[in-house]
Amino acid sequence: MPPVSTVKSEVQNDGPPRHGPARPSNVAGPLGSGDHLISTRLPEFFHRTTFRQAMQVPIIVHQMHKFAQATQCSENLEFLQRLEQHRSLVEAVAKSMQHLDNDFLASNAKFALNLEKQTLSKSHSDIVYGFETTLPALGSMFEEAEAGIEELVFTDTFPKFARHQMSASASKALGGNRTEYAGLGDCFILTDPSKEDNPIAYASDGFLQVTGYSRTEVINHNCRFLRSQRIDMDSVARIRKAIAQREECVELLLNEKKGGQPFWNLLYIAPLFDENGRLIFFLGGQVDCSVAAHSLSDVLRILAQPTDMRDRLSTVSHTAQQAQHAQKFKPCRTMRESLRKSSKPSIRAEPPGAESSLLARLDNTPLEKHLATAYLTYSKFVILHHSSYDIAFASSGVVDALYPIKAKTVTGVRAIGMDIFKFLDSYSSASVNSDFKSAVKGSLKAGRAISLELKLCAEPHGVFEVFKLHWTPLKDEAGAVAWIVLTLGSGIRN
Repeated sequence: MPPVSTVKSEVQNDGPPRHGPARPSNVAGPLGSGDHLISTRLPEFFHRTTFRQAMQVPIIVHQMHKFAQATQCSENLEFLQRLEQHRSLVEAVAKSMQHLDNDFLASNAKFALNLEKQTLSKSHSDIVYGFETTLPALGSMFEEAEAGIEELVFTDTFPKFARHQMSASASKALGGNRTEYAGLGDCFILTDPSKEDNPIAYASDGFLQVTGYSRTEVINHNCRFLRSQRIDMDSVARIRKAIAQREECVELLLNEKKGGQPFWNLLYIAPLFDENGRLIFFLGGQVDCSVAAHSLSDVLRILAQPTDMRDRLSTVSHTAQQAQHAQKFKPCRTMRESLRKSSKPSIRAEPPGAESSLLARLDNTPLEKHLATAYLTYSKFVILHHSSYDIAFASSGVVDALYPIKAKTVTGVRAIGMDIFKFLDSYSSASVNSDFKSAVKGSLKAGRAISLELKLCAEPHGVFEVFKLHWTPLKDEAGAVAWIVLTLGSGIRN
């Protein structure tokens, strides 16, 4: 296994396709002069026109300012907002001067003052001079600084804010209307960084459905075949950096399907390590956001979605710190001491891929937690050996989400190598029943994804919540199931 420094490619590469699947000749061309792709009219999230439109919508500016405050990069937006206040004051002074002149000082004033004509004339002349010279100077004195700061907001803050808003929108849909987000919860790949070009080793059926490629066209190829001609190179650089540092990342990319149709891909990447700390795979999760954002008005709607900031100044939670300092996924650590709670087990089937990591109540949570959960959409996962259902990889997000009520000691439960159903038993007041196991095993044996609900004990208070468990088979080039991705959607308290 080569060290990470020798890994030359990433899950989403910026270079030209190399031995990748052929793309049809009718691939859409580059963006036109407007906000939309030629022949598809897919809006550009990061286009300057979109930015200018967004800056004209007060609620979007308000949401972006809250985002900037939470991520400690608000000074540029605050400067622009202060300039708006400055301009408003200059306009107010201009109106006041105009009213004073019209009402009291002009030769045809409504209420002529009992002053010498010379005094009135001088006052009127001063007002005229102010309109022609002083006020324009006051209004334009910050133009150069404003242009520079606006460019910084456009190139830095706005793209981060747009990715966050799209991620949050998709995360909320995990527990609601998933029809706007193709592949949500069941579109995954595993890439092999030990091989040259970091090719796809295993892919879910959902990935094939979203991208339009066949299994033989994607296995053993790097993901760059999805690259659009208009992919954001800054996003590529961030992905490359995360890959090099073996960290997770989330990006919103303009990709293309096999037929050349562009789509907005909310991409999640996480490294997978074995118990010795060796990098084995990269997990990639994709969400097609294009249906949710197929027009400029859709983009503005997503950018304007609200977030409650009542607790913004409170201490940043551990989860938020994970979002701000992208955690490295290592084998699941030892669980904490048990706390027994009484509750009846609850199992309810859901359509495959129906994850709910935020739910509708997300709108009433502090932005720090909102950022963390949106950023870590797929962070609560385990990956299983398909033949044994033993856990091969587990994220620390699973540990942070669940409370082990059946661990006999502090070191009583470990995830790696554990049967997944015994693992789930550790967080349930009763054993996972046979109907649940049969439904899962039957679907996975047939190579189909399945989503079920299960009541588990959740952190931080040991309260039972209904989690959505999404089981997705990952298959090799021949279509044989090799791995299973299990993601846990955030729970609903009972």
